Amino acid sequence: MAAFHLSVCDEDIVEDNPNYDSSQIMLAVDLNEPCLVLPDAFLMSLEAWLPINCSAGLVNGTGLRCSLNDTIVHYGLLDKLPPITFQLAEDGPTVYIPLQNLVLENSSLCLRAFEDFINLDVLPSAGSYDLYYLPATFGVLGTLALESFDVIFDWSTNR
Repeated sequence: MAAFHLSVCDEDIVEDNPNYDSSQIMLAVDLNEPCLVLPDAFLMSLEAWLPINCSAGLVNGTGLRCSLNDTIVHYGLLDKLPPITFQLAEDGPTVYIPLQNLVLENSSLCLRAFEDFINLDVLPSAGSYDLYYLPATFGVLGTLALESFDVIFDWSTNR
């Protein structure tokens, strides 16, 4: 699905990115992925606007992983974090992903960078699994990112 004007603090992090020639990013929903997954450049933009630190991955040293600034955790300010927002149409209503939904028990964020590609296992109507590869310009909404939404899946059409 297309997500228009992916923003934080009213700053459009897609439109301001020189690697994208529009105000949209494609997002996939993956129920096997807990995190919000975004291209590296977007994490660096978020890091400029949010009290987070993104550094080389904790697993195999790949990808960027993000954690909250210690001050936010120490003073219990999780509910003061701004949401990540986007629209499903150019002028559509705004959708909100509260950052506190992405906070894990160890105070790290379930927010990470796309690592070249992501495999999506999809169950087509034929009953067998297919493997799809998403390019690194995509984002992925994992289960924690979806917590604030009412999500409906149509299993008869796999949508």
